[in-house]
Amino acid sequence: MPSYISLSSGIKTLQEQFDEKKSFSMATSKEIPGQLTLITQQLAALRPTSDGVGVAPSRLMEVILNNKPKNIEINAFLFTKANNAITVQLSGVSDTREDLLAFQKTLQTPEVQTVKFGGSFITKQAPIDFVVTVTFK
Repeated sequence: MPSYISLSSGIKTLQEQFDEKKSFSMATSKEIPGQLTLITQQLAALRPTSDGVGVAPSRLMEVILNNKPKNIEINAFLFTKANNAITVQLSGVSDTREDLLAFQKTLQTPEVQTVKFGGSFITKQAPIDFVVTVTFK
């Protein structure tokens, strides 16, 4: 095969190059303010407030993850704040029931109002999928 044929097949036309770069273009100037507003609202949920329940979700997650037993894996973290109460729902997997019971004791601090495990994890065999809801005072 002649070399000029293989070279010409690898060269894109100017229109193809333009179309490719166009697909990577930034959002239009009309879309940017709406996107910034959405990002600002999402970031506001992570900031502490001065209303008595001003604990940042990132701080709660840090405390929970640092105090969990080693054999527990957290897969999801859901933070909700309503009626001046903070609720954190965690789902994950535990190697043993004992680890879940130790995790429950770890979660029961003066700041915590309730710790509720969903389902009957006591009767399940390892590995144990769990969901726990922690309500803060």
